[in-house]
Amino acid sequence: MAKVEIVMKRNPVFPRSIHYLMAVAEQRSFTRAAEVLYVSQPTLSQQIRQLEDLLETQLLDRSGRSVRLTAAGEVYLQYAHRALGELEAGKRAIYDLEDLSRGSLRLGMMPVTDYLTTPLLHEFIARYPGINLSTTEMSQ
Repeated sequence: MAKVEIVMKRNPVFPRSIHYLMAVAEQRSFTRAAEVLYVSQPTLSQQIRQLEDLLETQLLDRSGRSVRLTAAGEVYLQYAHRALGELEAGKRAIYDLEDLSRGSLRLGMMPVTDYLTTPLLHEFIARYPGINLSTTEMSQ
């Protein structure tokens, strides 16, 4: 029986590479971008080259005095800006959950506990207005 091997190609794109590309596009220079990013110019060049290799396309035109985005680079940068925005939104959402400023809470309560829990629930709602609170009446 023949052995079938499935190989998954890993293609990680790290936010650092995207930030580096953004800086080079903004500065139109590897040297100035490296200074702004506080990294060496060879490190910056290597990261951009790895990103281009990963995407299998040239993102920057290095032929003139200044560096500029290729058509592929411009398209990719639009998506990169959106992706980084989504990552930031995800980070804020995690903070909101940990901070109890957003989320949902479901409680099951017995009818006999209504008089005890109602003041507590009102206090909770006042303290955490971003939490969606729902209660369900349950039997004992």
